[in-house]
Order: sequence, then C-alpha cells, then structure tokens
Amino acid sequence: MNVNLLCEQEMREAAAAYAGTIMGWRFTPAEILGHRVSSRIHIEFEIGSPESQGFTATPVPLQAPPRQ
Repeated sequence: MNVNLLCEQEMREAAAAYAGTIMGWRFTPAEILGHRVSSRIHIEFEIGSPESQGFTATPVPLQAPPRQ
C-alpha cells in the first residue's frame, strides 16, 4: 500500500491522521474466475476549515444511546 500526502505544510498533521485511518482499512482484491487481479484505488480527501468556506456550525454534544 502506498499513501502520498499532497497538501500544504500546515495541513500535514491532519493529512497524516487521514492516512493513518486508511492504513487500517482492509482491502479485498477483485477476482476474475477465482483469481485475484491487480487493482488500484485513488482516494482523495479535501481537508480545510469550514469557516474558510463560509460555513458556521456549533458542535453537537455526544449523547448516550437510548436504553432499551
């Protein structure tokens, strides 16, 4: 697996966190007639500040799941 971080220096820490998440994913190769075939996946994340895009939001506090 190969992960390339393509971002500005100030976003490297966030990009590394995303890369760490991806490294934990399991990938099952495609098969044709029972034989594994080479595969390539391109995953792109856009990392940025919502405020810089004009969005404003108040975080919602975590709540315990309802009891049954």
